[in-house]
Amino acid sequence: MKLYLDDAWRDFVSLRAFRQAHGLPADFGVSCFAPKHDDGLAHLDAGGQALALVRHDVLAVPTADRAEPLARLEALAQAFEAALRRHNALVGLREPEIGYAVAGLRDALETWIFAHLHPAHAHEPFPQVYAHWVGESARLDQQRHAYPHQGQTWTAQVVSTVYGRAGLRVVDPDGDVHWVADEALACPAEGFMSRLLAELAESLF
Repeated sequence: MKLYLDDAWRDFVSLRAFRQAHGLPADFGVSCFAPKHDDGLAHLDAGGQALALVRHDVLAVPTADRAEPLARLEALAQAFEAALRRHNALVGLREPEIGYAVAGLRDALETWIFAHLHPAHAHEPFPQVYAHWVGESARLDQQRHAYPHQGQTWTAQVVSTVYGRAGLRVVDPDGDVHWVADEALACPAEGFMSRLLAELAESLF
């Protein structure tokens, strides 16, 4: 995983490899510093039927505006919002979550359209543009968490992307900085969204 943080692209190592390399216990990870409180939140990983219905409805949007990708994008975004609301009884999204999902879809596809139309990026496939979009959405939480281990203190900051918590920026007792991937608490619909966006991107040109 590569994310853009502190004015540079950072390569993240897996949490498991990082724990093993530094002798850290099994509780070391994002959940140790920013546990998930999901009371009342939607559980999209349990809504497979709803997600399949949403995908079907959005992909059914006519392609009459294919020559005008921005117009088609708007039609797809509206269809996506309508489908989320139509099938929400199976998922339980709250109003802000619906708005956030629609905004994310619109932003990702708009990024693809402008990249595709730009001479310097027209050759780039959607997965590359999408990975760049996700990477540039990365944010570093300013709260620094102290983690005592074997008489020494480590420091961790939570890293998030458009899909939620994605990892940690860790400073070891010697002052060295490590970027650690931990997507255990990320949005469970990330896989669904990445596949749907790839299909929709294909239909825009």
